[in-house]
Amino acid sequence: MSEFVVYIDQNDVQLSIDHNTLRIKSQGKQPKTLPIGMIGQIVIYNRTDLSTNLLSELVKRKISIVIISGFGREQIPAWIGPGLSNSVMSRLSQHQAYSDEQKKIKTAAWFIEKKIDNYLSLLKYLTKLIKNESTEHIFKKSLRKSKLIKKIDNTASIMFSSLEVLATCDSVESIRGYEGNAASAWFTFLSDVLKKEWRFSGRNKRPPKDPINALLSLTYTLILSEMKIVVNERGLDPCIGFLHTPHPGRESFVIDMLEPIRPGADAFVFSLLDDKLFTESDFTTNKQYGCRLNKDARGKYYLSWADWRTNWPDWNSYDSDAGSIDEKNLRTVSRNLIDQVVTLWS
Repeated sequence: MSEFVVYIDQNDVQLSIDHNTLRIKSQGKQPKTLPIGMIGQIVIYNRTDLSTNLLSELVKRKISIVIISGFGREQIPAWIGPGLSNSVMSRLSQHQAYSDEQKKIKTAAWFIEKKIDNYLSLLKYLTKLIKNESTEHIFKKSLRKSKLIKKIDNTASIMFSSLEVLATCDSVESIRGYEGNAASAWFTFLSDVLKKEWRFSGRNKRPPKDPINALLSLTYTLILSEMKIVVNERGLDPCIGFLHTPHPGRESFVIDMLEPIRPGADAFVFSLLDDKLFTESDFTTNKQYGCRLNKDARGKYYLSWADWRTNWPDWNSYDSDAGSIDEKNLRTVSRNLIDQVVTLWS
């Protein structure tokens, strides 16, 4: 069954439930309905009323709700989903692993090994794309295919160098250093090759200053809502991170879990560029609030996101020769990652 993303971008909308059906009522319009079982995620931008019965049913069905309000630095997303499960033994294993310095280092290194491995697969995918298709709508026209591929090879070489030394790291701080090198290589590559109209010069956020960063930040926000549900259903402590230091008000382990997923998110942004879905006019930019998708463009974004989140690339299956890759639901990919992490603590 399809998992629709319900996207609310109007003021004074009322959401309620009627016999396992979501009812969406806007002022002056006929109500719309959708079976609850067909919903994968709900994203709300503007003033919306939600019935308590609906919230209860969405939480029970593990359907994430993302509330995005405000602009720029004032935009702090809120997530609504099920609370921690009663799997206390998983939580105890996590706390014990965090208190064991060697297990903490091993777990932090695993997150970055997965992340870099997946970025290397993404780079192989981009190489095949450049060789077989016209990519002038994505990359600078001044860069020939051979030069683009050389830049990919140079980026992969830096990432691979970081990957090789992770197993020898004796502290989480050193792991973060090598992760920083790999991330810097990736974003430098993007800055070098993406068309100038996207104004990308590196990763920035809160607020994002260019269209690419606006797309990345929004996509990471939506993924975090999915990841929070998976962490909570497994009974793990969302605040006890291994790579990201526990900090008041921050769910560090959820952010840890995002790291191996980031290449899939970045691939999604590439797919938006490849599909020519957006132009500069689809974004609004000012000094106070940064860069963000305008209202009409957000509708196009969420249609693509709804498809991508149910067909997430499983980089472990990528065959660079055949150009094939298995696709899975994002929730399934996240659960598989959690299973792998937990085995590190035994």
